[in-house]
Amino acid sequence: LSRIYSSAVLSLAFLLLWSSASASPGPTPAWVPSFDDLSKEGLSLLSNYIKIDTSNPPGRELEAAQYLGAVLEKEGIPYEIFEPVPGRANLVARLEGSGSRAPLILLQHIDVVPPLEGPGGEEAFSGAIHDGAIWGRGSLDMKGLGIIQLLTLAALQRSGLPLTRDVILIATADEEAGSRLGTAWLMDNRQELFRNVGLVLTEGGGNIASGGRLAYVGLEGSQKAPLWLRLTARGSGGHGALLREMTATQRLIDSLSRVSRYRSPVRVGPSVERYFRRIAPFQPESVRPLFEDIRSAVADPAFDLERLGPYYGALLVNTINVTVLHAGASINSVPSEAVAELDCRLLQSEDPQEFLREIDSLIDDPSIEVEELLDARAVRSPEKLELVQAVSDALDELGASAEVGPSVLPGYSDSRFFRARGIPSFGFSPFRSVGENGQGIHGRNERLGLDDFRFGLEFFYRVVAHLVMPLSSDLNTRSTVSGR
Repeated sequence: LSRIYSSAVLSLAFLLLWSSASASPGPTPAWVPSFDDLSKEGLSLLSNYIKIDTSNPPGRELEAAQYLGAVLEKEGIPYEIFEPVPGRANLVARLEGSGSRAPLILLQHIDVVPPLEGPGGEEAFSGAIHDGAIWGRGSLDMKGLGIIQLLTLAALQRSGLPLTRDVILIATADEEAGSRLGTAWLMDNRQELFRNVGLVLTEGGGNIASGGRLAYVGLEGSQKAPLWLRLTARGSGGHGALLREMTATQRLIDSLSRVSRYRSPVRVGPSVERYFRRIAPFQPESVRPLFEDIRSAVADPAFDLERLGPYYGALLVNTINVTVLHAGASINSVPSEAVAELDCRLLQSEDPQEFLREIDSLIDDPSIEVEELLDARAVRSPEKLELVQAVSDALDELGASAEVGPSVLPGYSDSRFFRARGIPSFGFSPFRSVGENGQGIHGRNERLGLDDFRFGLEFFYRVVAHLVMPLSSDLNTRSTVSGR
């Protein structure tokens, strides 16, 4: 009864607040921050956050977790840091709500992929701001969104308004290497954190922009499954001047040659078919018919997968990429061992064991050891109407007209852990773009546009506000941001 009474009082208070705000324009409501000021604050935080090298391997997320913790402490938001092993850290913070709705998790990862090797002058950990962007590893994946999540929590705290649900910020270790010390560890060792969770928002959304404006916001509820493999070939080693046959390196090279020529059969899953149909209007005219009816398109013997491009094409096939090679330490010594690691991404319909048997037949060398490093099954989150509505309402407040619909991710995210436990989890990107021409996620000179950061901050905050405040329709203050 006390909870019912509290909820009624809370709703009445917000109704009175809304009524008074609707009567006349008046001052900006307390729950709507100055997004220009918040953006400046966020860019400063992000610049320093990027400067903390959390390349994985080795990870070393503790310093970055403490950095986030210091911001939370300043805001008066309680948090904890968990270390599965020394130096590898996960942070959890919570804003308490009334409990009338199930908790919302804002999920991010602290680690980043290492800088690309070779020439190019990459600004890996500069955090520099110039040429209309903020530069460095993690600006896109995913320290930029991570700081936006952090500031969203801070802005909700500063508003002083009660919330209908707990908002939990989780910043994890080890996502880029499979999450064994991150989300997987938390779920095994801190199960109470995930009790009765109603929704998770994290990375992975697929947006489409046109002319610098958002045309389509894709809420990712489905993704391919990672299967990471290590191939180890062994043989006699010794002096490089001697005649040798079938060394470890030669065995591995021959096998990789066969594997790299493999082309998976094209398959169209129901999630991909629905996704393609929804985004067909936003594709170039030359390929739009393919997206409108991809199932019929792939049935045509003349179908060319490459016409879809590397992103969309990957959603129709199993992919294999050789990402790591190790063999030898000196040019005049034949190594006795050679190692390759393969990043395979499987369609949802694929049986991993059947795929492994196919890989074994391609390797065609029983002396090569095949080890599974990561095997994760793909699980889908059904559409969550409250999220679709929250995103649509936020876009309306931004004065935009983008469509909101599903998307499918050719990569993976930590959403898979929540989906496997029946917790709805969605990739949502508030940005209008994520870089082009090789300058995007995991690419050289990763960077996030300053305008995109400003836009994304307001967009994300408004979506979360709709999800956690009693009268989400109250968020009717128009934005000064132009474009969607």
